[in-house]
Amino acid sequence: MLWKSKTLDLNLLKSIIPDVIVERNNFPTHNPSSQSGTAIRTLLSDAVHCIDYQNDFKKVTEDLIYNVAEYEACIESIEGFINLNILPDIL
Repeated sequence: MLWKSKTLDLNLLKSIIPDVIVERNNFPTHNPSSQSGTAIRTLLSDAVHCIDYQNDFKKVTEDLIYNVAEYEACIESIEGFINLNILPDIL
């Protein structure tokens, strides 16, 4: 929803990414994607094109969000985020 609203401050987003990575790395069991050596953009791209991700979205995520977003809109947002090239290639 934020992505499509065009109100997202991309400079702020870019500035907090290192802190988010560090914070998520504090809980490696719950956040294996934040581990050193992870190709995060590749991982995100692979995940959104995986049927398991779509199934998880439909079975779990949709029930957690207040304003239901279409799966395709979420994928568009994630792909747009990946294409900004503000995430490191390798953590």
